[in-house]
Amino acid sequence: MHSVRVLVVANHPPVLQAMTQMVRRESRVGELWEAQTGQEALARVEAYRPDLVLIDIRLPDLSGIVLARQLKTLPYPPYVVLMTMGGAALYRDILPVFGADTVMDKRNFVEEFTTFLDAF
Repeated sequence: MHSVRVLVVANHPPVLQAMTQMVRRESRVGELWEAQTGQEALARVEAYRPDLVLIDIRLPDLSGIVLARQLKTLPYPPYVVLMTMGGAALYRDILPVFGADTVMDKRNFVEEFTTFLDAF
């Protein structure tokens, strides 16, 4: 398996730091970037073209849903994962409307991310 290039997007520094640390522990992850706003994330995706973007559903300037939709309009769209603190199952049924590929619950992130990478 090739190494996965990942962008983590979360507006709260402690959440961003924790998610980034968890992603960094995974040996299958190659390059890793961070963003705290939707606009910052768009710029990093255009500059680095990550394979995978993990997006907190709540961002200060754009919602994670709006960002996911915008990313999917790019010529080389990344795989988009929305991150939520609860209700991930509710979002799964309407993912196509959101423009995301899947959703993960931040409370179970370590387990879900490892399982996700196994299938990625």
